[in-house]
Amino acid sequence: MWVMPVMDAATIRRGKWAHEPATIEFLKRLKTHIDNPEFEAQPAVPENICLNPTIEDLQGMKEEFNAADAVSLDIENAGEHIICVGLAPVNFTDDSVGIKLVLRFRSQGGDLYWQSWEEHVAAVQWLYDLLANEDVAKIMHNGVAHDVPELERLGFEFNGEIIDTMVMAHAVYSEFPKGLQFCATLYCGAPVWKAMLDAKDELDGKS
Repeated sequence: MWVMPVMDAATIRRGKWAHEPATIEFLKRLKTHIDNPEFEAQPAVPENICLNPTIEDLQGMKEEFNAADAVSLDIENAGEHIICVGLAPVNFTDDSVGIKLVLRFRSQGGDLYWQSWEEHVAAVQWLYDLLANEDVAKIMHNGVAHDVPELERLGFEFNGEIIDTMVMAHAVYSEFPKGLQFCATLYCGAPVWKAMLDAKDELDGKS
């Protein structure tokens, strides 16, 4: 079952004009779903994904990532420690997204993910070379304020164009929430995945 969060026109006319653009977008999506009854929600786990890579896996993916127009990335960190980096190669010419990679550095409990220091260094070098590749644009959400500074603090180098979807969302609708969950649902039709207590605050514009 799909639920489309819209605000009625009377409430918007009484002063909630900031909600009008989102309501229009959700109504358009509702019509799309009505016209396409076979539409299905995105799978809980995306296809073509590598969750627990080996060094051999990384080497096999290197050419695909470095030949892409851009790479979409997101870091998960605990304080100063990078737990993992989610990555996916993107090609603008055909709007295709390649393999989704979870490049791990820490396991649950805080131990190093890689079995040896040599493998850890090799994984770091793989990521360094990709981020330093000036021919590959980097797509992030809130990357300018978070991901880039965190990775640069650890010694990584960013070259090439940086595309920050949070900054772009603010430029389009400055009155909207900018959180990843809100933007992914509004612009991409993604189902809600952040089933946490603060998700409601994000959708209400409090974060």
